[in-house]
Amino acid sequence: MKTTSQCKSLYEDLKKRQKYKYIIYKIDTQKLLIEPLVMGAPGSTYAQFLEDLQGAGCCYAVYDFSVTLPEGGVREKIVFYNW
Repeated sequence: MKTTSQCKSLYEDLKKRQKYKYIIYKIDTQKLLIEPLVMGAPGSTYAQFLEDLQGAGCCYAVYDFSVTLPEGGVREKIVFYNW
């Protein structure tokens, strides 16, 4: 299975530039290719992500998860989904 060149550049935009809140990648079994399907805007919610994810069928996704800690501060992690 291969990825398009756009997959990596979009991931870098999410990770380094915070240009997206999430990216959903579809799996094209005919072409044996992974390609971007949905890119969530920076202000997108987790509920929007889940809605887009449910309509995507079999896919991979990355989500830029941010949590405010009780003692203050913010913890940010990029979470990988295999759906």
